Amino acid sequence: MKLCSLILLLITFATSKNLRNHEVLFKRIQEHVSPHVIPKIKDNGIGVVLKLSNILSVDEAQGILKSSIFLVIMYQVSELSWNVSEINIEYFELRKNHVWIPDLIITNLLKLNNVGYQGGLISSEGKVYIAEIITLETYCEYDLKRFPYDEQICNVNIGNLINREIDGYGIYDLDIPLRANEYKPNSQWSFNSIRSSYKCLDKITSKANDCTENEARNPNNTYIKDVIYAISIKRDPLFCICTILVPFLALCLMIPLIFVLPPNCGERTTLAVTIILSFMINFLMLGAVIPASSVSFPNLGIQFLIATLMSAASILLNTFIMAAYESEHEKPPPPAVQHIFLNLLANILFVTFTSKPDQDVCQKTTQKLNANSEWRKFCLVLDRLIAFTFSFLIFLLALAVFQII
Repeated sequence: MKLCSLILLLITFATSKNLRNHEVLFKRIQEHVSPHVIPKIKDNGIGVVLKLSNILSVDEAQGILKSSIFLVIMYQVSELSWNVSEINIEYFELRKNHVWIPDLIITNLLKLNNVGYQGGLISSEGKVYIAEIITLETYCEYDLKRFPYDEQICNVNIGNLINREIDGYGIYDLDIPLRANEYKPNSQWSFNSIRSSYKCLDKITSKANDCTENEARNPNNTYIKDVIYAISIKRDPLFCICTILVPFLALCLMIPLIFVLPPNCGERTTLAVTIILSFMINFLMLGAVIPASSVSFPNLGIQFLIATLMSAASILLNTFIMAAYESEHEKPPPPAVQHIFLNLLANILFVTFTSKPDQDVCQKTTQKLNANSEWRKFCLVLDRLIAFTFSFLIFLLALAVFQII
């Protein structure tokens, strides 16, 4: 019974001592870190660290990145430090509204959707940590030149609302490593890295320029205006390959088929017009993805334009071939044309000619019969030549689409 009473007395004494320590620290915090008064911050200034938690959406058309970030703000006040051996507390946790919060802003912020966890922590060294989980939308300038194999860099600029050169402190980046479980993967975008840089304000010229960390920490010449966090993300191209590239190449492969059909087949023109209309629809789909504010025009857009021009050229060539094949000719093609097409190219392209009696032709003169026959042979060779040419061009286009060349 006496042993139990002694243990209970020791527990009560330890608890009361711990409560007294917390009361002492809380009073000290209220004296030196008021939410409404700027404390005496040490020369190292205000440290910030930004870590990417999740990529929620990427809107290339509007130039917006919606993300969830983990933001930590740190500053050190000498009066807040205590001796851990005297006060057996290493960290003191408290609410965010009990300490002074620096007036930092995200300068390229479009919309602040949600603020999640907010908390404060003070260490025995007098360092005040303020942590927040924020869902926000920031402006991002997308470069879609290599779409859909592109990598984008979106900046989050953190700066002072007021020029803090007067108050004697600036902002700088805290180098805290990112834990693997802090980032939640996105189905369409993968996270590469996040790097910090500085935008410094020259005290003499009052111009803002990019600067190194050593220059940023030289208070005699420059003042840190912004800490810029460059978030590097890479697109997963599988979705775009299945929905854009594969249908696009399937349409391209149909262009040579126009010239595989017989020249007197009326469906040739129907097929050619259908293909070019399909390319126009694909152009509209691509335009919905590519923003007008893109840094450079994407290579895929140029490839779409080339394929559309090839489709338009196929209509013109098909019209010429059908007209030459069906028309009545008084004279055969020029000798040079006959030698190139009917002799050389016909052998190279493996074109064989078969004579089919035609009642209408047989009733004409021998000269007209020979002329029409030569022109039709010329059209058959030209058909084969165009089909091979377009097939080769489409092969090169496919290599360019899949970034092989």
